[in-house]
Amino acid sequence: MTSSLGVRDHRVFLTEDELLLAEDLRGELERQEADVTGPLGTVADALEFLRMEPAPCLAVFDISLQDEMVCPMADVPRAQDVTFIFATGSDAQAIPPTNADVPRAGTPVELKHLVGTSGPDGAV
Repeated sequence: MTSSLGVRDHRVFLTEDELLLAEDLRGELERQEADVTGPLGTVADALEFLRMEPAPCLAVFDISLQDEMVCPMADVPRAQDVTFIFATGSDAQAIPPTNADVPRAGTPVELKHLVGTSGPDGAV
């Protein structure tokens, strides 16, 4: 099976505190043969993962995990040259100006929103 979105065999990291949304996206990515880690539902767990594990190719961050904004966490994937997007039902004003360049997808995230989000090796 060939992935039409370029995620096949690439590591994708998910943060989401709403289990149904997370499992839907995880399932879609796995059907495209991505190596999915997560979903992790807290900022602390996500930060620990990002600092301890090999960097993913792509990260999808729910903008708010357990009522804590994930924006401060954005420094980690930036330093690792990891492509990431924010998933949020909120409008663009929910994202601080320091992260205005980060792509945003509505929730639930659909794979078509990841098309054109390109990782360091061209994946996704």
